[in-house]
Amino acid sequence: MKRKFLICLLIAGIHNCFAQGAKETVKDYLIPESSFNNATFYGVFKTSPFYRNNRSIYYIDKGNYFDITDAQLYEGEPTAISTLSVSTSSTEVKMFKSILTNPFTTNKVTNYSNPVILLKLPINNLPVKWTSKTIAGDLEYCSAIFSSITYKEKTYKAIKVTKTSPDTKIKTIEYYAKGIGLYEVSFLDPSTGKTQLIHSLLKLNFE
Repeated sequence: MKRKFLICLLIAGIHNCFAQGAKETVKDYLIPESSFNNATFYGVFKTSPFYRNNRSIYYIDKGNYFDITDAQLYEGEPTAISTLSVSTSSTEVKMFKSILTNPFTTNKVTNYSNPVILLKLPINNLPVKWTSKTIAGDLEYCSAIFSSITYKEKTYKAIKVTKTSPDTKIKTIEYYAKGIGLYEVSFLDPSTGKTQLIHSLLKLNFE
Protein backbone atom coordinates (compact mmCIF):
# COMPACT_ATOMS: atom_id res chain seq x y z
CA MET A 1 0.00 0.00 0.00
CA LYS A 2 2.83 2.37 0.96
CA ARG A 3 4.70 1.55 -2.24
CA LYS A 4 1.58 2.27 -4.32
CA PHE A 5 1.16 5.62 -2.53
CA LEU A 6 4.79 6.59 -3.26
CA ILE A 7 4.37 5.67 -6.94
CA CYS A 8 1.28 7.91 -7.14
CA LEU A 9 3.23 10.79 -5.58
CA LEU A 10 6.06 10.28 -8.08
CA ILE A 11 3.66 10.30 -11.04
CA ALA A 12 1.99 13.44 -9.73
CA GLY A 13 5.39 15.10 -9.33
CA ILE A 14 6.41 14.23 -12.89
CA HIS A 15 3.09 15.53 -14.20
CA ASN A 16 3.64 18.77 -12.26
CA CYS A 17 7.11 19.23 -13.75
CA PHE A 18 5.80 18.82 -17.28
CA ALA A 19 2.91 21.19 -16.59
CA GLN A 20 5.28 23.84 -15.23
CA GLY A 21 7.69 23.33 -18.11
CA ALA A 22 4.87 23.95 -20.56
CA LYS A 23 3.62 27.03 -18.71
CA GLU A 24 3.41 30.03 -21.00
CA THR A 25 5.11 33.35 -20.29
CA VAL A 26 4.63 36.88 -21.57
CA LYS A 27 7.69 36.39 -23.80
CA ASP A 28 5.68 33.87 -25.85
CA TYR A 29 3.44 36.77 -26.92
CA LEU A 30 6.10 39.46 -27.32
CA ILE A 31 8.68 37.61 -29.44
CA PRO A 32 7.95 35.55 -32.59
CA GLU A 33 8.93 31.90 -32.59
CA SER A 34 12.65 31.33 -33.15
CA SER A 35 12.38 30.76 -36.91
CA PHE A 36 11.48 34.47 -37.34
CA ASN A 37 13.21 37.69 -36.24
CA ASN A 38 11.40 40.31 -38.33
CA ALA A 39 7.81 41.37 -38.91
CA THR A 40 6.49 43.68 -41.63
CA PHE A 41 3.14 45.45 -41.48
CA TYR A 42 0.63 47.18 -43.72
CA GLY A 43 -1.65 50.08 -42.88
CA VAL A 44 -5.13 51.19 -43.88
CA PHE A 45 -6.11 54.84 -43.51
CA LYS A 46 -9.27 56.80 -44.26
CA THR A 47 -7.62 59.01 -46.87
CA SER A 48 -5.39 56.49 -48.62
CA PRO A 49 -5.72 53.01 -50.17
CA PHE A 50 -4.26 49.80 -48.77
CA TYR A 51 -0.48 49.96 -48.83
CA ARG A 52 2.22 47.61 -47.66
CA ASN A 53 5.42 47.76 -45.61
CA ASN A 54 4.66 50.82 -43.53
CA ARG A 55 6.33 49.33 -40.46
CA SER A 56 9.12 46.84 -39.82
CA ILE A 57 10.14 45.36 -36.46
CA TYR A 58 13.33 43.42 -35.73
CA TYR A 59 13.64 41.21 -32.64
CA ILE A 60 17.29 40.78 -31.57
CA ASP A 61 18.13 38.25 -28.87
CA LYS A 62 20.89 39.63 -26.62
CA GLY A 63 20.98 36.66 -24.28
CA ASN A 64 19.40 37.97 -21.09
CA TYR A 65 17.35 40.66 -22.84
CA PHE A 66 15.98 41.65 -26.26
CA ASP A 67 16.51 44.69 -28.46
CA ILE A 68 13.36 45.49 -30.43
CA THR A 69 14.05 47.83 -33.34
CA ASP A 70 10.91 49.42 -34.75
CA ALA A 71 11.03 51.38 -38.04
CA GLN A 72 8.01 53.46 -39.11
CA LEU A 73 8.02 53.84 -42.90
CA TYR A 74 6.46 56.09 -45.52
CA GLU A 75 6.72 54.93 -49.13
CA GLY A 76 9.53 52.61 -48.06
CA GLU A 77 11.58 55.30 -46.32
CA PRO A 78 11.96 55.42 -42.51
CA THR A 79 10.33 58.37 -40.74
CA ALA A 80 11.17 57.21 -37.21
CA ILE A 81 13.31 54.43 -35.76
CA SER A 82 13.32 53.32 -32.15
CA THR A 83 15.20 50.54 -30.37
CA LEU A 84 13.78 49.34 -27.08
CA SER A 85 15.93 47.22 -24.77
CA VAL A 86 13.58 45.02 -22.75
CA SER A 87 13.84 42.34 -20.11
CA THR A 88 11.16 39.75 -19.48
CA SER A 89 9.96 37.89 -16.42
CA SER A 90 7.25 35.24 -16.60
CA THR A 91 4.51 37.89 -16.47
CA GLU A 92 6.03 41.30 -17.37
CA VAL A 93 8.00 43.02 -20.12
CA LYS A 94 10.04 46.00 -18.90
CA MET A 95 11.92 48.58 -20.99
CA PHE A 96 15.18 49.72 -19.39
CA LYS A 97 16.65 51.65 -22.34
CA SER A 98 15.47 53.30 -25.55
CA ILE A 99 17.16 54.91 -28.55
CA LEU A 100 15.07 57.19 -30.75
CA THR A 101 15.67 58.80 -34.14
CA ASN A 102 13.04 60.92 -35.87
CA PRO A 103 12.90 64.25 -37.76
CA PHE A 104 13.45 66.13 -34.48
CA THR A 105 16.17 64.07 -32.78
CA THR A 106 18.97 61.66 -33.67
CA ASN A 107 19.98 58.66 -31.57
CA LYS A 108 18.45 60.03 -28.38
CA VAL A 109 19.36 57.55 -25.63
CA THR A 110 17.19 57.22 -22.52
CA ASN A 111 18.07 54.93 -19.63
CA TYR A 112 15.24 54.17 -17.22
CA SER A 113 16.26 53.89 -13.56
CA ASN A 114 12.72 52.62 -12.98
CA PRO A 115 12.08 50.32 -15.95
CA VAL A 116 8.80 50.95 -17.77
CA ILE A 117 6.28 48.11 -17.95
CA LEU A 118 5.29 47.58 -21.60
CA LEU A 119 3.27 44.38 -21.40
CA LYS A 120 1.73 42.13 -18.76
CA LEU A 121 0.41 38.58 -18.93
CA PRO A 122 -3.19 38.22 -17.70
CA ILE A 123 -3.39 35.76 -14.82
CA ASN A 124 -6.15 33.14 -14.53
CA ASN A 125 -7.95 34.74 -17.49
CA LEU A 126 -8.50 37.92 -15.48
CA PRO A 127 -7.63 41.38 -16.87
CA VAL A 128 -4.54 43.14 -15.54
CA LYS A 129 -3.92 46.89 -15.31
CA TRP A 130 -0.82 49.06 -15.03
CA THR A 131 0.53 52.54 -15.78
CA SER A 132 3.13 52.98 -18.51
CA LYS A 133 4.94 55.67 -20.49
CA THR A 134 5.82 56.05 -24.16
CA ILE A 135 9.44 56.74 -25.13
CA ALA A 136 8.31 60.35 -25.62
CA GLY A 137 7.40 60.40 -21.92
CA ASP A 138 3.61 60.45 -22.34
CA LEU A 139 1.58 58.70 -19.64
CA GLU A 140 -0.64 55.75 -20.60
CA TYR A 141 -3.16 53.77 -18.58
CA CYS A 142 -2.99 50.15 -19.75
CA SER A 143 -5.09 47.02 -19.39
CA ALA A 144 -4.70 43.54 -20.89
CA ILE A 145 -6.99 40.57 -21.40
CA PHE A 146 -6.71 37.30 -23.30
CA SER A 147 -8.23 37.28 -26.78
CA SER A 148 -7.57 35.62 -30.15
CA ILE A 149 -6.61 36.62 -33.68
CA THR A 150 -6.70 34.92 -37.08
CA TYR A 151 -3.54 34.94 -39.20
CA LYS A 152 -3.27 32.99 -42.45
CA GLU A 153 -6.54 31.18 -41.68
CA LYS A 154 -5.22 29.93 -38.34
CA THR A 155 -6.46 31.06 -34.93
CA TYR A 156 -3.90 32.15 -32.33
CA LYS A 157 -4.28 32.95 -28.66
CA ALA A 158 -3.48 36.62 -28.09
CA ILE A 159 -3.19 39.37 -25.50
CA LYS A 160 -5.34 42.42 -26.23
CA VAL A 161 -3.81 45.56 -24.72
CA THR A 162 -5.77 48.80 -24.41
CA LYS A 163 -3.76 51.97 -23.75
CA THR A 164 -5.61 55.15 -22.80
CA SER A 165 -4.11 58.62 -22.93
CA PRO A 166 -5.29 60.61 -19.88
CA ASP A 167 -4.94 63.83 -21.90
CA THR A 168 -6.70 63.02 -25.20
CA LYS A 169 -8.76 60.02 -23.98
CA ILE A 170 -7.81 58.26 -27.23
CA LYS A 171 -7.44 54.51 -26.79
CA THR A 172 -4.75 52.55 -28.63
CA ILE A 173 -5.51 48.85 -29.01
CA GLU A 174 -2.73 46.32 -29.61
CA TYR A 175 -2.85 42.57 -30.15
CA TYR A 176 0.14 40.37 -29.30
CA ALA A 177 -0.29 36.82 -30.61
CA LYS A 178 1.41 33.77 -29.16
CA GLY A 179 4.36 32.74 -31.35
CA ILE A 180 3.89 35.84 -33.54
CA GLY A 181 4.48 38.94 -31.42
CA LEU A 182 2.77 42.21 -32.26
CA TYR A 183 -0.04 41.48 -34.68
CA GLU A 184 -2.19 44.61 -34.98
CA VAL A 185 -2.49 48.20 -33.75
CA SER A 186 -5.57 50.41 -33.98
CA PHE A 187 -7.01 53.38 -32.15
CA LEU A 188 -10.45 54.24 -30.85
CA ASP A 189 -11.52 57.84 -31.41
CA PRO A 190 -13.61 58.90 -28.37
CA SER A 191 -15.36 61.63 -30.38
CA THR A 192 -16.76 59.19 -32.96
CA GLY A 193 -16.58 55.85 -31.14
CA LYS A 194 -15.00 54.34 -34.27
CA THR A 195 -11.90 52.14 -34.40
CA GLN A 196 -9.28 52.91 -37.05
CA LEU A 197 -6.62 50.40 -38.07
CA ILE A 198 -3.04 51.70 -37.96
CA HIS A 199 -0.89 48.62 -38.57
CA SER A 200 -1.61 44.94 -39.20
CA LEU A 201 0.85 42.10 -39.71
CA LEU A 202 1.75 41.42 -43.32
CA LYS A 203 4.28 38.64 -42.81
CA LEU A 204 7.01 37.23 -40.58
CA ASN A 205 10.54 36.89 -41.93
CA PHE A 206 14.03 35.77 -40.94
CA GLU A 207 16.88 38.09 -41.95
